[in-house]
Amino acid sequence: MMCLVETSSRSRYVQRNQGAERVGQILELLSLAARPLSLQELSRQLEMHASTAHRLLKTLEDEGLVTRADGTDLYRLGPTILRLSTRMLSQFPIRDVAAPYLYRLSADLGLTVSLSKYEDGYITYLDCKESPEPIHIVLSAGGTAPAHCIPSGWVQMAYLGDAEVDRLAERGLCPYGSGKPVNVPALKRHLHAVRKRGYATGGDWLPGVDGVAVAILDGAERPIGGISVIAFAGQIRAEHVPSMVVAMRSAADEIAEKLGVSPAGRRAALRPLPDRASQ
Repeated sequence: MMCLVETSSRSRYVQRNQGAERVGQILELLSLAARPLSLQELSRQLEMHASTAHRLLKTLEDEGLVTRADGTDLYRLGPTILRLSTRMLSQFPIRDVAAPYLYRLSADLGLTVSLSKYEDGYITYLDCKESPEPIHIVLSAGGTAPAHCIPSGWVQMAYLGDAEVDRLAERGLCPYGSGKPVNVPALKRHLHAVRKRGYATGGDWLPGVDGVAVAILDGAERPIGGISVIAFAGQIRAEHVPSMVVAMRSAADEIAEKLGVSPAGRRAALRPLPDRASQ
């Protein structure tokens, strides 16, 4: 009898755990999708039975975590996600400290500048200051992207060591935006090179998008965030990258200084910042 009770309890626990995992997979897939997805697309990509996906989507829809695009049966993230992400962003003091530096970089470089944070294989954009140019790239605060595909992810993963790459690879790394599968040894070599030079460039997630990124490091040389410049392919010329990196590195060090976690030997000379209201 005791054995039967234990097995039943474990079964209910496993079912609840699997349900939570599947909910997370649905929300993650919708957050990365470029457009709303149908029930069939969701169930196929997640290798989930359509009836299971429909039941979970109904629950998520009731809670406002997902919604259907007007007049369709296509699913996207719902308004509750926006409220939660807004509250989440307010919990990162680095966002307020970094804001004037992002403004300054965007104005000086004439390009879109973002602040991001690495967590569990993904980059979350905490803030974005748009380029002053009439046509430019905009990143939504709270948006995410696979860290192994973009410069802001590379430059933060570079300071976490091979063990982090191995952990993510064991779980499974999604293909690059070009469709190319991830070569783990090549990714490790790339991250070693990024750490050695102190910045990352390029990207293989969204076609036609280029970037340059540096990490914001604490006193133990651990990443607490990243600053990246994002532009259309061809806008960032190779000869301009060194001067861009100097400005970005200075801003990153000043942000660390303001947060009280500046790495030893990197005490930046603080420059006067523009009045945010004047931007």
